[in-house]
Amino acid sequence: MIYTVTFNPAIDYVVRLDKALEVGEVNRAAGEDCVLGGKGINVSGVLHELGCESVALGFVAGETGAWLERGLAAQGLRTDFIHLDHGMTRINVKIKAGQETELNGAGPAIPASALHALEEKLDALTESDVLILAGSIPSSMPQDTYERLLARLDGKGVRCVVDATRALLVNAGSRDELKHQFGLAHFTEHALFKGTEHRKAYQVNCRLENLGGELNAYTSKEETLVYSLFPKGNMPRAMELIADLVQNSVFPEHELEKEREVVLEEILSYRDTPSEAVYDDFEDLIFAGNALGHNILGDEDSLQELSSEKCRRFIECLYTPGNMVLFGVGDAAPERFFRLAERHFGSFSRTLVRPERSVPAVLPQFAETRSVDSHQAHTVIGIPTFGMHDDRKYALLLLNNILGGPGMNSLLNVAIRERHGYAYTVESAVTLFSDSGLMTVYFGSDERYAKRCLNLVDRTLDSLASSTMRQRALDAAKKQYAGQLLVGSESLEGTALSMGKSVMHFGTVSTVDEITDRIRSVTAEQLRDAAATIAGRY
Repeated sequence: MIYTVTFNPAIDYVVRLDKALEVGEVNRAAGEDCVLGGKGINVSGVLHELGCESVALGFVAGETGAWLERGLAAQGLRTDFIHLDHGMTRINVKIKAGQETELNGAGPAIPASALHALEEKLDALTESDVLILAGSIPSSMPQDTYERLLARLDGKGVRCVVDATRALLVNAGSRDELKHQFGLAHFTEHALFKGTEHRKAYQVNCRLENLGGELNAYTSKEETLVYSLFPKGNMPRAMELIADLVQNSVFPEHELEKEREVVLEEILSYRDTPSEAVYDDFEDLIFAGNALGHNILGDEDSLQELSSEKCRRFIECLYTPGNMVLFGVGDAAPERFFRLAERHFGSFSRTLVRPERSVPAVLPQFAETRSVDSHQAHTVIGIPTFGMHDDRKYALLLLNNILGGPGMNSLLNVAIRERHGYAYTVESAVTLFSDSGLMTVYFGSDERYAKRCLNLVDRTLDSLASSTMRQRALDAAKKQYAGQLLVGSESLEGTALSMGKSVMHFGTVSTVDEITDRIRSVTAEQLRDAAATIAGRY
């Protein structure tokens, strides 16, 4: 059985206003909702949607606690809460009026006797059970409660998941490489783990993994992420390790020689996967002459030119305080996080030196066919779009989800796969950069069906571009997309990354509720216009 624990569940009372909130005046609500939750309860909700049974544990109190318990039961969720004698389960008021205002309740005090009752419930868990600890620890409880619970279960074989992660996001990627350095951003990311002034490579790898944690990284066109996942209580260790990698990596040549072979194998593995390689080839063509175009991994020739000195120079120029965001998701008090950040990054000083990023030119339409040793024909269609700061992106993102999103009911999946059986995989995607973007449609089919698939893509886009969608269908599409965003938000790693990127590019954290509200505000005319833009240029 899967058990989730929420120490401080809540009823979110969400009020929507048509105009800005007027302080000191009577404000009339245009709509309202009640949402039952807390991080552990949210996990139980997602598991229920996926058909996985779970039991939500935690504490409730008063009439609000009873109401929350009844509401969860009506949703089909099993609970086994401990009922407190005093206080009331908290109510959080969220006022959505352009900007969101929150007033969060304190929740009941949790006495030691109640915590002991929870410990007794957990004592009954066995090696066939999974325990998920998520959310904040109330001020009335010891702040090391997670550690105490994990220690209590140690040796029983219970699999435990704890909500905690720390990461460093750098505003630097393959787009910031010079022509003779293609692959440097990605290679540098690999080389960060090969030793510092204080640690050998194997010590870097074992620092968190010996605790059951993870240290990892990835590189994109515009960003590099170095992140850690770890059991609660190990934030100081994770923070110090990431700081050491970014500030003190030495890039030993003997390690880089081995890593060069590793990256070469990575390049070859992508070439052995036509469904991946076709995207790289397409981006080379559509972004020809721009730094967005070349492969993030580089190629065999550029890889041989990369050295310890070039890696060191890359991080000195681009891994700078003003070009990075340090962020975390978990239960640690913000004050503690800030103290650790000040300790390990407070004296960190570098000056940003970045090649100028240029907006890619819009090239004439092209169609190119290349012969590869593959059973299928792999096809990518796409056009350049605006970037992430353009408000039209919400209509484009909704259009993408309707057209070829992850749902089996996407229009292209129904038209190409379900009705005709022409392809196993058909999907669309939107990638938004800081100053430009790209929308693509991909399908892999037998070569004899490729033109038929292209025609179906044309017809589907033309239909969306030539008429407004009926309101009922539009509302259903919005609901589906909002649900997907909510399910995605339960991924700790994904949530942390989304928060970091939001701060890096917009200076604030965009919540799932805020993004959902923007999606819900898209009109049928805006959706049609987005489709017309895509259909007209492609």
